[in-house]
Amino acid sequence: MLRLTLQKSLAELRTHNLHVYYLGPDRSVPQSDIFCGINAVHQEGLFAKLGVTCLPAWEVAQICELCDREGWVKPSVYQGKYNVLHRAVEPGLFPRLRHYGIKFYAFNPIAGGFLAGGESHKRNKNWGYGNEEYFAVMELLDPVVEKHELTLRECALRWLADHSLLGMGKGDAVLMGASGAAHLESNLVDLEKGPLPDVVVGASDRGVRWKY
Repeated sequence: MLRLTLQKSLAELRTHNLHVYYLGPDRSVPQSDIFCGINAVHQEGLFAKLGVTCLPAWEVAQICELCDREGWVKPSVYQGKYNVLHRAVEPGLFPRLRHYGIKFYAFNPIAGGFLAGGESHKRNKNWGYGNEEYFAVMELLDPVVEKHELTLRECALRWLADHSLLGMGKGDAVLMGASGAAHLESNLVDLEKGPLPDVVVGASDRGVRWKY
């Protein structure tokens, strides 16, 4: 079934292999069966890297130990939610990923539009970021961002590039969406602007302290 599903995806994408093949949680099938099958299609050259997403740290460790023991391809990429507001992956997951040599690909860099600027975070009260804790962070961030003539979007991207636990020069990455070429170019420019003022970083750190 796994091979057929992957082959169907390749046909729809009009390609012969994938750069990264992602696996999400599936506890209805034994891990040994899943990863034995994944190893088989990897040996056929249907994908280059194995990625996992939305798995807790303990399960990542369990999978890596199994694959090492059996000599199977093991995950080399983890895709997870990570941004200046959402840092829940830092205490438990990141150390485990570093231990097993797994790179982190961060999605949701501007918090689903919550950090897009303007009235976005006020409009999105029904989104996952529309709770009192996040609004409290914004009360700390908004004044210092405005004082330094920055934008929330820029700060969110620069925080990931220069102040987060990501190793941008060591294989970690930020996954970004864009409405067009100009939007993408603007995001890339922001990522490369360098570290933020200390007061901006300090405000964001104070705001998310409640998570630890």
